Amino acid sequence: MNIEQGDYNCAYAGGGATYTGPTCFVYPASTWITEYWVVHIGTFGQPNSSFQAWIAPEGQPLKQFINLPNFNFGDGSDHTVGLNAIELTPYFSGANGSTTTPGASMWFDDLIISTQPIAAPTN
Repeated sequence: MNIEQGDYNCAYAGGGATYTGPTCFVYPASTWITEYWVVHIGTFGQPNSSFQAWIAPEGQPLKQFINLPNFNFGDGSDHTVGLNAIELTPYFSGANGSTTTPGASMWFDDLIISTQPIAAPTN
């Protein structure tokens, strides 16, 4: 299973693993990052939703790190469900409690949500 797909191709290594190397994007400390996401929400219970995302540290070109087609939200039994929030938080993949994980925080300069494509920022 890949945790990143596209220009980055990083395999999930499991509990407590460190993701490094040229095929994994690792968030750098104290650096502005641009993320560009395209999310298509299809029919609940059907594999017709998709996620694509690109990422770049400041001053570098965007590179794709998520390419997840045919995603299935829910089982389709409750047709009244929907998405009602977007949660933007740091995530420690593989954290298992056996090691000390440093504290983390994120600051957002801009968050733009649009039904139409938005040009990536330029320097």
